[in-house]
Amino acid sequence: SGGGMRMPYGSGITVGGWISIVLGIVILAVMVFGLLQAMKLMNAINANLSEVRNEIDRMKEDVEEIRKKLEEV
Repeated sequence: SGGGMRMPYGSGITVGGWISIVLGIVILAVMVFGLLQAMKLMNAINANLSEVRNEIDRMKEDVEEIRKKLEEV
């Protein structure tokens, strides 16, 4: 190749260098993505827990109402 400062892909950095750079970027992206997903999951679990509690409360109320109606009969 003609030398000089022009750097077409792969000339300045070895293939191994490119691979390690790409791997580093991929690992970083995966870690960030995983962290975001974990945070989303935690938020979803927290939201679901409060919804489940609300559902249980509603079910209790319904059961109480049914029991009262049965007692009236």
